[in-house]
Amino acid sequence: MKTLIPVLALSLVGTGCAPEAPFHSEYRDHIANAETPDEKQYWEFAYRLKGVVEEEEVEKLVVVSDGIDQFEAWVMARLYLSETQGVCSDIALPVKEGRDWMIPTWVGRGGHESTPIYVDSISGQVRCEGFPSIDDPTAYMQALYDEQNRT
Repeated sequence: MKTLIPVLALSLVGTGCAPEAPFHSEYRDHIANAETPDEKQYWEFAYRLKGVVEEEEVEKLVVVSDGIDQFEAWVMARLYLSETQGVCSDIALPVKEGRDWMIPTWVGRGGHESTPIYVDSISGQVRCEGFPSIDDPTAYMQALYDEQNRT
């Protein structure tokens, strides 16, 4: 079963000393009840992404200078898919293929398998057949963040 996770929560409220946000226990439940290691990893990534967004530390999501790890590839692919193919879509965990991370995708109401997204593990370039490539992941992430937080 595929579960869609919100890409960026537009309510960027710092957690501070406030009571635990409802999403914390929800994500922890998903992690604790995961049936496979991949499902557990997926929810751990989602929880990690949500925490970074809540703390408004979007610049820490992708750091190209040390190479792109699996989490960073997942974040980039998630944002890219949302921007290029809409919110009715999802991704699987990135799989290393040579220099690239290959991320399987599903789109549409029925979750139809779609063209995979590739993230270069050194440069962070994001590409998917039939869609524009992203050559500068840091600028791309900042532009998305700025767009979502205009007041």
